Amino acid sequence: MAERFSFLLTALCVLSIFNGLGQEVYDLDPAYPVHDLDKYLRVYEDRMENLSPDILLQDKNDLEFMEGDKLPRFLETNVPYWGKLRIRALDSLKGWTLHLEDKMIGPPVWTKSNGRVDVYAYSGRTLLFHQKTGVGVPASERATDYSWMLNSIRLEDLPTDEPVTLIIRAEGNDFGYPAYFNLNARSPDQPYYHQINQFHHGFNTFMFGVTFIIFLFFLLQYLYLKDPVYFWFSLWLFFCTLTQAMTIGLIIDRLPSWRYPFWFITANGIFFTFWFFGRAFVGSKQKFPKLDTFILSLALFVLAEIVLTALYVIFFNPDIHFIEPGFHFQLLNIYTLGSLIISVILCLKKDLFARYFGVGSLIASIFLVIGTLWSMGWIIPPFKLDPYGTGLFFQIVLYSFGMAYRSQKINESIQQERLNATRSLAEIQRMKDLDEVKTRFFANISHEFRTPLSLIQGPLQQAKKSSANSGGPILIGQRTYDVIKQNIGRLQTLVNQLLDLSKLESGTVHLKLQQGGLIQYLRSLVYSFESVA
Repeated sequence: MAERFSFLLTALCVLSIFNGLGQEVYDLDPAYPVHDLDKYLRVYEDRMENLSPDILLQDKNDLEFMEGDKLPRFLETNVPYWGKLRIRALDSLKGWTLHLEDKMIGPPVWTKSNGRVDVYAYSGRTLLFHQKTGVGVPASERATDYSWMLNSIRLEDLPTDEPVTLIIRAEGNDFGYPAYFNLNARSPDQPYYHQINQFHHGFNTFMFGVTFIIFLFFLLQYLYLKDPVYFWFSLWLFFCTLTQAMTIGLIIDRLPSWRYPFWFITANGIFFTFWFFGRAFVGSKQKFPKLDTFILSLALFVLAEIVLTALYVIFFNPDIHFIEPGFHFQLLNIYTLGSLIISVILCLKKDLFARYFGVGSLIASIFLVIGTLWSMGWIIPPFKLDPYGTGLFFQIVLYSFGMAYRSQKINESIQQERLNATRSLAEIQRMKDLDEVKTRFFANISHEFRTPLSLIQGPLQQAKKSSANSGGPILIGQRTYDVIKQNIGRLQTLVNQLLDLSKLESGTVHLKLQQGGLIQYLRSLVYSFESVA
């Protein structure tokens, strides 16, 4: 009797294994809105990628598995995993969904989601459905229309009161984040396991809006003014805007095959455009030619690294580990060190624009150092702040005011130049008027010289003619002597006026009025011309 019972038990076990019943079945009662299923999940590592739903349905004892509730915090990156779960719906599951919960809180949204999840539902060996989810799956093929960050499938097609085997294949995303399961079934009343973009979502959304508005403003400024500094600032803001858009989950899910290269070029494009903007803002090519060579070399260095790394990723499809392809973050730290050195040098310059830009660059470099060390897993940022987003926020605010300040200073300089030009024109006009005054002065004074000379020459010739007739010495009368003396004094006055020409240029010559007898003045004039008459 005992032998027969033992044989029967063995036969039942073999039959159970053959039929896939060796794994415990979870009864899913719709009366409870949320069911944690990890305890009933088996997870299989598929490093060689040789597993399939058919193999897992056979429930072979030689397959090693991990219990779903005892998985490590992170599975291996770039390795696909399979999960097997047996459930039985006790009632209709209309509106119910199965979620793979992402418990990694903190990284930006672009790191979210499994790359691809395939869920096969079997009743015995009969395939009930095959649903897909994950960011690597085109939106039209995803099982649910929830946010792409939430991996979920529909459970409403499961039969009632019948054991169903779910075979789940999950692979990590193309940003180098590992696959995850964390299974739970949820009713339509509680469709989400957490708020979408729960970490710094408000700040990042605010940053996107502000960055986009500032970008449009300075782009219009460039289109109107054609100033190169507005072009480079707008281009830098363009990369900042795209990066912030990806931070809140926009754009990045629309590029299943090009997500990582697009993100890599865009997010890192901030670095080289920043220094091209700095060159235009400071005017380093004209002011500091040697320093400008180092700034240009730094910008070209990071640009070359971005392009080469992106091409390497596109054509060689390397394994990416938590965002990093190879030595990118190490090279980024070299760039950051160069930025710090140049920032300090700019801060020490006496030029106002150089100091302003240097302070902003110094702040950005400090946050970048914190961010790269955070990305490499070496530190945890203080106050749980996103160092990249925070540093970018300070930069945008600082340089937006800086652009306004620069425009104000340039306008003041232009106004000063216009004022100087107006003063120069006024000085030229004054010199022209002064030349005209001098010309008139010399013409008038020439006539003035001729008059007393003629009045002196006349009496002398008359006296010489009288002495020639008499043959005696030349004698002049008292009146003639007075006329000659008066005109000699007049000549001396005219000569003094010529010597006082410098006073005329300085504006110190003034009209002197004197009151006297009109008859006596006219008499002296008449007597002066008597000899000529």
